[in-house]
Amino acid sequence: MWHDPLAFLAGGGEMGTLIRAFDWSVTPLGPIESWPGSLRTTVSICLNSDLPARVFVKPIDTETLQELMARTDLAAVLPPAAACLYPNDGSMG
Repeated sequence: MWHDPLAFLAGGGEMGTLIRAFDWSVTPLGPIESWPGSLRTTVSICLNSDLPARVFVKPIDTETLQELMARTDLAAVLPPAAACLYPNDGSMG
């Protein structure tokens, strides 16, 4: 029986589509097919949540994180973490 390694992205909407299309092999996480089950489960939970979420994976050094966040192809879909934690719309006080 064939198993789709991207099945955990089902129901993920636009972000699921973006994650599926992104070349993860050029990142420290490596190809999406090699991600551990715990990471796949976490990403699936976040994608199917009604609340905004971001996953930080360790070990990752600050320089690598800054490099990933500076990439324009990711920056377009990922706001800064501080904006997620402290939005300027008054929804968190």
